[in-house]
Amino acid sequence: MAREDQLGTLEADAHPPGSVAQPGGIGDAWPRVARLKEIVAKHGWPGRSLVGEDGAHAAWLIAQHADFDPSFQRDCLERMRAAFEQGEATAMELAFLTDRVYEKEGKPQMYGTQGAFGNPTPEEEARVDANRTAIGLEPWRIFIEKRRAHHDAWLPDPK
Repeated sequence: MAREDQLGTLEADAHPPGSVAQPGGIGDAWPRVARLKEIVAKHGWPGRSLVGEDGAHAAWLIAQHADFDPSFQRDCLERMRAAFEQGEATAMELAFLTDRVYEKEGKPQMYGTQGAFGNPTPEEEARVDANRTAIGLEPWRIFIEKRRAHHDAWLPDPK
């Protein structure tokens, strides 16, 4: 399911936004999200001990990209937050899903993981760094430099 999600994301990036039927569109993602909904309803958040490292990562990836179902994303976030506290989810995955959900809800990002975070004020950066430290993540600028090295120019310059 994670491979399909990533392929769908790449396809969606290659085409202009549009119909449900386009490759990578809502229609392509729905079966993965529907299956994750079944798993979550039956077992709760699919953490490491239930589905292993790869399965837990796949569940996060599908939830992260379920932008067409914000209430499900919010539910996944709440469940993932509890799973994180039990050592069943990673800090980075929690940070990414939190920021994705918050951004859609019009709230400021907590961890600065989404490209729209841009060039924060010193106060915003201090707030984000405190949040990142609280869950065991490196400071935002180090995160951005690593992402920039990995993904090149799509990230804003944090100057």
